Amino acid sequence: MRDFTVVSWNVNSLRARLPHVLRYLESRRPDVICLQETRLDDADFPREAFEELGFHVATHGRGRYAGVAIASREPIDGCWRDVEGFRDEREAGRRIVCRVGALWLDTVYVPTRNKIGKVAFLDALRSDHVARIGPGAEVILAGDFNICFDERDLASPTMITNAEIHPARPEDKAFRRLVADAGLVDCFRTQRAEPGHYSWFPLTPWALKRNYGMRLDYVFATASLAARVRDVSHDREPRTWERPSDHLPVRIAFAQER
Repeated sequence: MRDFTVVSWNVNSLRARLPHVLRYLESRRPDVICLQETRLDDADFPREAFEELGFHVATHGRGRYAGVAIASREPIDGCWRDVEGFRDEREAGRRIVCRVGALWLDTVYVPTRNKIGKVAFLDALRSDHVARIGPGAEVILAGDFNICFDERDLASPTMITNAEIHPARPEDKAFRRLVADAGLVDCFRTQRAEPGHYSWFPLTPWALKRNYGMRLDYVFATASLAARVRDVSHDREPRTWERPSDHLPVRIAFAQER
């Protein structure tokens, strides 16, 4: 496999942020972009705009809530949607999995709160991931997990609930079960172990400047693939554009397989 770059980005409404996404694709030229919170029905997804830039597109959206999509420069061989064993009362599109050559691409938008099923979603995702994708496969799992994995991932404990027991809350444990049982590696942490790297910031003028944020967006990969990570970044430039998303793109570059 040649060098390739994967981006994960919660765009917080693709209808509002489409010019930003297209601008980003033209300037950064990733091979894959995983989008979350598109808030679009599949029929309303601006597929042609992506295809004009050379992307193949797979989407999963059911209205103005949640919604995920994968765009790849290489053809998408097949895909499935949703998480076996998880029922979302809003029937929101929270997951899509695509196969691109020998690579599995899985993108998710995890519920924001336990009240709407965060733990149940993570546990069902773990079971579904292990059952459907066999050992030895190369997998990328990317998305907005709405969790800080550990204390390095938040600027202040006041930003999360039950901070006094983090990272031992039920959702923290479910997150760890998923990563461990699926054999996944946090790609960003292979290059940046220090605290203070965040992918989400409040939409206030001072938050980005003061680095007051949380790392909620992740790109995981199976070990053989994670070993080829050569560069990682939380791209801050789109936050300076007019009407930005509150999330930054997470960009992971992988070296060619030797």
